[in-house]
Amino acid sequence: LLRPPGHPQYPLALFFVLVWAAMVPHLRPPAVLLWAFLQLTWSTLAAAKLTGLGVSTAKNHAHQANAARHGGKNPPGERRLLQIFGLQDTGTNLLYSLLHANGMMEHFQVMNHPWKHSNVVELMQANPHERDLVRRQSVITVAVVRNPMSWLQSIRKAPYELKSCTEGKNWLSKPCTHPCAAGMHHPRRVTYSSLPAVWSNWTRAYTRFEELGFQHTLTVRYEDLLVHPSEVLDKIAQLADLPPIDSVNPVARPAKDHGGSLGLLQALRKLRRKAYLKKYTHKEAVLVCGTLDAEMMRMHSYFDCDVLLSQEALPADMTPQPGYDEDSLEDGMA
Repeated sequence: LLRPPGHPQYPLALFFVLVWAAMVPHLRPPAVLLWAFLQLTWSTLAAAKLTGLGVSTAKNHAHQANAARHGGKNPPGERRLLQIFGLQDTGTNLLYSLLHANGMMEHFQVMNHPWKHSNVVELMQANPHERDLVRRQSVITVAVVRNPMSWLQSIRKAPYELKSCTEGKNWLSKPCTHPCAAGMHHPRRVTYSSLPAVWSNWTRAYTRFEELGFQHTLTVRYEDLLVHPSEVLDKIAQLADLPPIDSVNPVARPAKDHGGSLGLLQALRKLRRKAYLKKYTHKEAVLVCGTLDAEMMRMHSYFDCDVLLSQEALPADMTPQPGYDEDSLEDGMA
């Protein structure tokens, strides 16, 4: 019965409350008063949320306008706007932690809108006005990708919004509906052919940054955040016209307190083991590799499927052949 004013079902909720009050006279005053109190509380909280979002958006617009007056670059001493994108469990939290641990966040103002887990193509198609927010030249945009064979096992363990896609024996092949592909503030359900197709769609979307109007962009691998953090931070510094980092401080603790995240040492112990491959049967591995976007995998130097599909037979435990080398992990500080 609780609906904020302006909601399409608000009149219906009010009708039911009035009918209830009429049928039970002795409860009429407390019932109506309680309903009014709850409605007022709801409306106040909703207004506060919208006001907070408006203030954040207004700050972003003011920041961008100031940068535009300086030829698309921030005035001396001004912090650059930073937008990070990436699927859940790909390392967005680890990137934030690395930036904080190495003093780089003092040069950035993080954009909390749009949602970092949005599909950038769906975001722009569903919300054309977002272009004015994210396409300014002053915004530094960094996308994080992860080995899909590893990501699939990680998202099954900590699925977040994709929980329904990870259930059942056919979780790798059944259609997957993302409840908010265009962002949390603009719920838009989009159905993909499978969960592996979600990875392919999100990853390919990052190749369209320039087409969508993003000016300063970089796509980094989750694996490199763990193994080569200095190289990643140097690329971000270069993109933002900042001096390179002299000595990188790695993030030793889990970058988040949910999703069963691991610490740095635990993650590095799994480096090059490819333990995630052991979680697939041969049939499942072939199925997944046939679904994933091979071009996107090769673009980011993920060669699991090339190796698996080139072998006539694999050991029962899916252990890679000797000499197979790739910087990827099973789980980590995503």
